[in-house]
Amino acid sequence: MMYKILVVDDESKIAQMIASLIEENFSNVEVVGTAHNVIDAIKMIHHKKPNLVLLDIEMPHANGFDLLESIPDRTFQVIFITAYNQYAINAIKENALDYLLKPIDIDDLVKSIERAMNFKVHTNSRSIENLVAHFNTNKERKIKINTKNTIEYLTLSSILKVEADGNYSKLFLKDGSILLATLKIGEIELLINSPCFYRSHKSFIINLSEVSKYDALDNLIEMSDHTKVGLSRSKRTEFLEKMDQWLTID
Repeated sequence: MMYKILVVDDESKIAQMIASLIEENFSNVEVVGTAHNVIDAIKMIHHKKPNLVLLDIEMPHANGFDLLESIPDRTFQVIFITAYNQYAINAIKENALDYLLKPIDIDDLVKSIERAMNFKVHTNSRSIENLVAHFNTNKERKIKINTKNTIEYLTLSSILKVEADGNYSKLFLKDGSILLATLKIGEIELLINSPCFYRSHKSFIINLSEVSKYDALDNLIEMSDHTKVGLSRSKRTEFLEKMDQWLTID
């Protein structure tokens, strides 16, 4: 009997690359499909009944943990896929679960799948539940922002956008207030580290849930407060794809 694997990653090129690598390195494995958002993944899990799901964590709006929470009667093993996200990696390690780091290393991929295939019992359900509970508890995690005179503790959802200001960054909050952080925008991006936020331009990070309009003529993004931010020409296609994915899931 063939061992069945489902690949779930919001980036279709990455999902297809992983599927191809699996097929090239295993003769007794069938990749039953690739899914690019949580809704499609849930449908495919119920229909295809995979033995193993390679699951991207950082997907727009609904993430990999939301998927697991929606399927309480899991009969499949899980290998998590993540970009460098120390917050997620630490939680996965604490629960002794397997993960792959992007960009995917072929040897790591093969070893992880071999471990899953040789493991006689399904991924420890309690470990999965602990991990899901951990992330649900921290869904509205706060980040620490230093200004010249204060230390601010902000929930991610309170941030509308971030704008570079030399060696500083302006954080525009949904309540209309503005904070001047003593961090460069690249450092803010690493601190936020969330799929809900997108680096649209070297000078801007935006909260995707607060986007209200895209102006193709001027290549500008309008936010919910009616202000406009820049979009790099090279990122136009990527941004539109991310917004389409966001709307599909939402």
